Amino acid sequence: MRTPLAALAALLVVASPVAAQPGAGAPAPAPVPPPPPPPDETVATDVARAAYDRAFAALLVNDLATARAGFAEAAATAADPELRGAARELARFTDELAARQARIVIGPDAPPAPLPGLGDSSRDDPDEGRAGIIVTTTLASIYAGAVFADLADTGDARSITGIVVATTGLGFAASLYGTKGRTIYGGTAEAYSLGMLLGAGNGLLLADPLGAQTSEEWNVTVLGSAALVMGAGLYYGQTAKPTRGQVSFAGTMATMGLATVGLGLVIIQPDIEDEDGILIAMAGGLDAGAAAGLVLGRDLTWSPGRARLIWLSALLGGLLGGATGVLLFGDGESDDANTEGRIAASLTLGGAWGGLLLGAHVTRNMKPDARFRTTAPLAHRQLVPIAVPHGAGVGYAGTW
Repeated sequence: MRTPLAALAALLVVASPVAAQPGAGAPAPAPVPPPPPPPDETVATDVARAAYDRAFAALLVNDLATARAGFAEAAATAADPELRGAARELARFTDELAARQARIVIGPDAPPAPLPGLGDSSRDDPDEGRAGIIVTTTLASIYAGAVFADLADTGDARSITGIVVATTGLGFAASLYGTKGRTIYGGTAEAYSLGMLLGAGNGLLLADPLGAQTSEEWNVTVLGSAALVMGAGLYYGQTAKPTRGQVSFAGTMATMGLATVGLGLVIIQPDIEDEDGILIAMAGGLDAGAAAGLVLGRDLTWSPGRARLIWLSALLGGLLGGATGVLLFGDGESDDANTEGRIAASLTLGGAWGGLLLGAHVTRNMKPDARFRTTAPLAHRQLVPIAVPHGAGVGYAGTW
């Protein structure tokens, strides 16, 4: 009996450690999956990502308002800190583009594209237009006060002063508060001011042909004409939205129309005796020149500075031509005054038109009006995509 028991004990000793080891075909334990994110956080991330993608697409097509709103929404709703940070930075970049009135041009062959505002007045300064309206109205009010004082037919200095001061203050206050909160651009103010000058000029030229005899009749004619054309200029400026350079060109052409008719009559017939006919013709030249300037200058890109320099060039050319005529025929010893008058008028008129053309040529390289300026070529401004984890970004560098 001892031998079988000893064999059984030995078998148990050998089998015990073998039974403690796992078999070769035993499967490994399955990994525990991470817990899913809360449903609300997943939905918020998807919404923020969609808003970010829409904003990024809008940015690439220069829809800055939509891009800014989309980036702001993504920054406010994104749970991912990297996406939230990217949205904030691109929102800041969009704000910079809007503040600098810049745009993105993509592609090696993309031509310089006009900045926002081409064809409308969005690049003008509304405060500048408002200030122009206030100044012009106040100046007109001073003259209106003088007219009312004349109509009052009083010789009392205090009464005259009170009327002028009250009228001036009323015009200033009305223009100051009447333009508050309104969008009035520089071209509108320029048209309003030009209307005052054209109206006053027509009134002065037509008062006598219309039968004005007394100072009251003259003043009422001039004031009424000025007020009427000022209103027309304000309406034109607000509807057509011209630039200041375009309106200034119309003023220059009005001056040239007046000079052309007046001097042309001297050249054609120096001894015309029909004074009313001369005045009516000159008023017609003034108005025709202004109308031609508005029509021809609709697509003009001149800046206000260039327009003023060209007007000054025309004035100096006319003065130079007139001075030349005086130097040639100013001794008064000629027997043919009509011929000398024709030559002097021709020199003056030719000098004015020559000065205008010369001024336009000399100033041809001046920058255009801000509304018509374009972006720099792509070689000077580049759009650089930037990849960030869980998002995308863009860098824009160049000359502004």
